[in-house]
Amino acid sequence: MSTNARIRKDKELYLHADRSLNYGLVVEIMATARRAGVESMGMITEPDKELRKP
Repeated sequence: MSTNARIRKDKELYLHADRSLNYGLVVEIMATARRAGVESMGMITEPDKELRKP
């Protein structure tokens, strides 16, 4: 498994996924990252286009 140099240095990961991705897969990815030494995780979100105010 290769790791991103910034992740190795900062031990930080931000996930960006849309609703079409299976939640179980996201959980597996988060668990794998934790086992790889990631200490801090965050989620990047974007509001649905239908919910955005003009």
